[in-house]
Amino acid sequence: MKILIIGNGFDVEHKLPTKYTDFLEFCEKFLANSEQKSDFPDDLHEEFSELRDNVWLAHLLERYHENRLLGDKWIDFEREVRLVIGILEDVHLVGPTYKERPQRNFFGSLTGQDSDTNWFQRFKNALQVKKSVLLEKSDKYAVALSEFMFEELMQFTRAFEIYCVCVVDKHVEDYAGRHGIVEACAEAAQLRSCLPSLQKDLEFKRSRHKTRLSSWDDGDKIKKDYLDAETAYDVAKMRIYELDTTNAALNLPLTKLDFDCVLSFNFTSTYETLYNSRNAKFCYIHGKAQPEKGKTDMIFGIDETLTKESGSDKHFTFAKFKKYFQRIVNETGSEYKDWIAEMLKLAAPNNKPYEVHIIGHSLDATDHEILKEFFAVAEGLNHDKAHIYIYYHDEIAKVRLIEKTIEMIGKDELIKRVHGNNKNISFINQYDSDKGIINAMADGI
Repeated sequence: MKILIIGNGFDVEHKLPTKYTDFLEFCEKFLANSEQKSDFPDDLHEEFSELRDNVWLAHLLERYHENRLLGDKWIDFEREVRLVIGILEDVHLVGPTYKERPQRNFFGSLTGQDSDTNWFQRFKNALQVKKSVLLEKSDKYAVALSEFMFEELMQFTRAFEIYCVCVVDKHVEDYAGRHGIVEACAEAAQLRSCLPSLQKDLEFKRSRHKTRLSSWDDGDKIKKDYLDAETAYDVAKMRIYELDTTNAALNLPLTKLDFDCVLSFNFTSTYETLYNSRNAKFCYIHGKAQPEKGKTDMIFGIDETLTKESGSDKHFTFAKFKKYFQRIVNETGSEYKDWIAEMLKLAAPNNKPYEVHIIGHSLDATDHEILKEFFAVAEGLNHDKAHIYIYYHDEIAKVRLIEKTIEMIGKDELIKRVHGNNKNISFINQYDSDKGIINAMADGI
């Protein structure tokens, strides 16, 4: 069993504009000329235009421009949201004077702090203007602010979903259509589903041919049936090979295609559109971008910011911002649980091994809760029963991935699992000509 886990770096390798900075720059250009016709259908064009007054967009654009002035052209949306929610929770729920003054002025405790919380004035003003909520000395307004900020975040998320559908997925689908990839994947998948029955038929007719008596009147027919079955099987296998090599001929980045399951942390359908010739099972853990507003199930949130000591199990004022909470509400991405159950069976003695290949994922703490489950299955098993391959694109990225893995499973555990008889974790350059998974010469799409 082979499982592929992909993050946004997978889309980036296909030269797709899926970085957060790509989206922010697109928003700036769109909103500056929102009256002009765009790639969006009319209804989605109008919906996207509503992002103009979104407070999260304003905050993230401001932070992005601040970073650019410092020479940093990157911004991490989730980190920015986490910083804001972390401060709000700290003040409202677990501040040092919470027990002594549970009804203290929540907003007053934030007003006038250092520049790191200047963002608060924007959210507070927007709450007053958009919701006509007057701020008084009561913590109930923390709940009002939480609800408002979450509504704004969901509007921002919906805009990102529209962008993924109309800009990213549309580009991938157009490329796949022009090069016949969709049809090739469908034909290969159909042939693969027929291959077991063709093989079974061949084995039966081969057996009949080998054991037939020379006196049989239908001996020639048996031989012809066997040869026809052999030809049908060989033709199907050859055609599957030809279809699988379509991607190589197009110089698409991914070189290994024999995955049974794909766990995507992306909202886009890049792998499913370009490479799914094997009828792989899919799990979109954060939801999948789609045009219909009522069907939105995208997860855009952060990891848990409260500790057990501070009451993570009983304080829910800002719980809507947490990924675990959104996954419960949206019922999103639980298929991988079944794969893990299957992996546990495969890890049993005398059974087949399993592999997990991780590419384009930062292994950030926001996703540790899920990734840990895959690492836990392989714990204590040697490489012939289980192996986790983590791919990096340069040496700096390799160091970061090692650091994130240590955060996730611990230094001693990682050392044990990258050396010796029980080695079952490998860090591999994704462009390596032998062990890599990405074609370094690929042009993208």
